[in-house]
Amino acid sequence: MSHETLLLPHPVLRPDGFDYKDASFEMEVKARRADGQLLADVSFALSSSTLNEMVESGRARFFVLAKCARTYHRCACSSGRTALRLAIPSGDVTDSVKLTPYVVASREIQWFASDEHDDEIKDMGVSGTVPPGAILAVGESRAIELDSLNSVQTYIKLSSQEKMSKGLYSLGAQGDSIVITMNPETYAAVTLIRGHARVLLYSSIYTAALEYAIHKMDDCSESKWAKALRKALEENGIDAETARDKANLHAQTLLKLPLAMLIDWHSARGGVSPPGEEDAE
Repeated sequence: MSHETLLLPHPVLRPDGFDYKDASFEMEVKARRADGQLLADVSFALSSSTLNEMVESGRARFFVLAKCARTYHRCACSSGRTALRLAIPSGDVTDSVKLTPYVVASREIQWFASDEHDDEIKDMGVSGTVPPGAILAVGESRAIELDSLNSVQTYIKLSSQEKMSKGLYSLGAQGDSIVITMNPETYAAVTLIRGHARVLLYSSIYTAALEYAIHKMDDCSESKWAKALRKALEENGIDAETARDKANLHAQTLLKLPLAMLIDWHSARGGVSPPGEEDAE
């Protein structure tokens, strides 16, 4: 059941709801791709003075829930201000991301009555408390269509297969995706790295996957990934017709110099050598 229609025991401001007379809650989203992430700049317009006062006093916060139906990725971000930025790794989402805005109680709130409430709500004379985490308002969801944001990395998928040897991977084009296939144990380890230190993968399997994609682009010209790749090459001043001649270099360009990113990542952590390499010549 959607939170937009869920019955709750306290007044909730929602689209086409009747708990509030004239108040509204809306969200505006501006999305872009940067540094391997989907960045969504979200702003809220809340016309309820009752709920605005709760946010200003710290009793409530704005909250955005992001969900991708294709990858099952789900994350959330909250703020005590009318704007926030949601950052999602590009490889975790594809096709479309649905954002839903909320106003949520951040602490226990005594039952509140407001002149903004519908007369039926005011006449109920209910008492008690609203618990932390309770939904006080929900707005209409907004979808970010990722095709329009043109990220080639979005179409690179990880897959597991028992017959693959541990530590090895294979590349292939399947429908609208470039698929990196590996042993289930290797897949689990790579998935963990992707969630905590994605930069480690950019200079390895992601560069290899994009290099492969450049070579296969003409054979799969109608796929979403091929169209996104061709446009990304053009936006970087690279002739898509001759890109395969220097596919490895162009793949690194599209990934914003992953080796340099890896070096910066390592330096930021003190440049510590892995165990056993301190005395290597």
